[in-house]
Amino acid sequence: MNPSDVFQVRRSTLPDQVAAGLRRMIVSGAIAVGSALPSEQELSHMFGCGRGVVREALRGLEELGLLARTVNGREMIVQPLDTDKISSTLQLYMQLSAVTFDELFQFLEGLEPWTARQASTRGDAVVVARLRALHATPITDLTSLVEVEESFHDLLAEASGNRLLILARKPVRAALHDAIVSIVPMMATGAISGTLRAHDEMLRAIETHDGSRAADWSYRHARALRHGLETIGKSGTDPVYPLASHA
Repeated sequence: MNPSDVFQVRRSTLPDQVAAGLRRMIVSGAIAVGSALPSEQELSHMFGCGRGVVREALRGLEELGLLARTVNGREMIVQPLDTDKISSTLQLYMQLSAVTFDELFQFLEGLEPWTARQASTRGDAVVVARLRALHATPITDLTSLVEVEESFHDLLAEASGNRLLILARKPVRAALHDAIVSIVPMMATGAISGTLRAHDEMLRAIETHDGSRAADWSYRHARALRHGLETIGKSGTDPVYPLASHA
């Protein structure tokens, strides 16, 4: 093998190595969230590389959302990761990988009952009170039903107290949104009564700390939505994205 080829391969990995080193420093707390990174010159000395390599590594971390440049452009500040950006990345994966409704609902039918169970056993009383207030909100049309449905499940995730669960809820909500908006008008008043019944049963179970009942109703609620796919001419093998509007 030509030595120059080896050199080129090794050079191409240097920015990744520098970026990995900076990530380790940030995760370990050596560089705290909210603080500025050392200068490019200091980093080049620290990692034993040129400033061009450092710039490329910083650019990658900035695109990831881990760093942000100050207004004057002279410093790079460590940022907490944006959950919306993480959610968008997962949605993009679903689109590019043609994730199917079967895959989405298999995930949902496992995630939502566990969420309801957690909310019933570990539920934050303040969040549960917000759930009750939301459930008492009058639903005047199908649009408000969609809003209540999505907010109800957002609050269930919040009540679980599990940050990974809350994060997982974001891309799931986005993936389900178009399907719910399409399904609800086809089910008309049945969608309102069915959704309110499921919410009421889940909420009662959560308030009485009945995890099994909360999980059971959550599963039934998810299954009802899966069955609603038939009303818009979709099957489990169809990709979630794009979802054509029902004609």
